[in-house]
Amino acid sequence: MFKKSLIFLLSFILISLSFIEYNKWKKPIENLGYSHFIEGNKLVKEKPQEALEQYKLAMEYNKDLNIKKNYEIADKQNQQQKDKEKQEQQGKNNQKEQQNQNSSEQDQSNNKNTKQDQNSEQQQPPQQQKQDQDNKKNEKYDQKKEELNSILQRLEGNEKQAFKNNEKILNSSENKDSENRW
Repeated sequence: MFKKSLIFLLSFILISLSFIEYNKWKKPIENLGYSHFIEGNKLVKEKPQEALEQYKLAMEYNKDLNIKKNYEIADKQNQQQKDKEKQEQQGKNNQKEQQNQNSSEQDQSNNKNTKQDQNSEQQQPPQQQKQDQDNKKNEKYDQKKEELNSILQRLEGNEKQAFKNNEKILNSSENKDSENRW
C-alpha cells in the first residue's frame, strides 16, 4: 500500500512538473515578438517596407538573432530596390536627354550642311563615352540584380527554416510523450 501511494505521489509530481515545463516552453511561441517575426516573413516579398516595420516590432519584444538577421536582409533588399529604381529613373532621364540632344543636333545639321562634318567628328567621342557609361550602368544593374536574387533566395531559405521549426514545435506539442521537445 505504501509503495502504491508513493508511486502515485511521484507520478503526480512528475505530471505537474511536465505541465509547468510545457507552459514555459510554450510561452516564447505565443510571444508577440515571434508573431511579428512570422508576419514580417510573410510580407517580405510583397511589401518589404511593412516587413521591416514588423521586424522592428519583433525586435522590441525579442532579441532573437534570426529576427535581427532577417531585418538586415530585408533592409538591404529594400535599399537595393530603391537604388534600382533610382538607376532606372536616371537611365530614363539620360535617354530623354540624349534624344533631345540628337533631335536638336539633327535640326542643326539639316540647317547647316557645311557644319555637319565638323559636328559629327566632335560628337562621336561624347557618344562613345555615353555608351561606355551606359554599359557600366548596365553591368552595375545586372550585378545588383544578382545580389538581390541571392538575398531573396537566402531570405526564402530563412523563411522555410522558420516554418520547419514552427512545424517541429507544433508536432512536438501534439506528441506529449516525447521527452525532447526539439
